[in-house]
Amino acid sequence: MTKMEKFLYGNGGPIIMVQVENEYGSFYACDEKYKLWLRDETLKYTQGQAVLFTNDGPSVLRCGKIPDVLATLDFGAGDDNS
Repeated sequence: MTKMEKFLYGNGGPIIMVQVENEYGSFYACDEKYKLWLRDETLKYTQGQAVLFTNDGPSVLRCGKIPDVLATLDFGAGDDNS
């Protein structure tokens, strides 16, 4: 994380968003304490210089979202027959 700090948008770099987690709520648990720790740990490095976001499927957004972090959605891997 320290190597990317200078590349964050707020520091003049091209990185505008940093993903805090990927589908944690979709596959693991609704562990609020852990998700808040992830957010706070990421904030130590980004210090408001990039948008933080999470990613989950729409049916499990309840478990994946983190307060004060942008929640984004995916729609799964899809059908291999298309």
